[in-house]
Amino acid sequence: MAVSPSLWWDKEYVLKMTDEKLKTGSALNKRLFISDGNEGGPNSFFHKHLLKLEATLAKKSYNA
Repeated sequence: MAVSPSLWWDKEYVLKMTDEKLKTGSALNKRLFISDGNEGGPNSFFHKHLLKLEATLAKKSYNA
């Protein structure tokens, strides 16, 4: 999955969908680079959602 920083869209739909898909899917031997670029500092709205995505992926031992 690759998305813009719109992880907040539709009450965090993408984050919820990712969590659900990871519960039912098998682990993949893949890497994903995630970044919020110049969307703000570590306390920005975008960065906080990016950290949520990273935590969701980490639960399933994905490297992000």
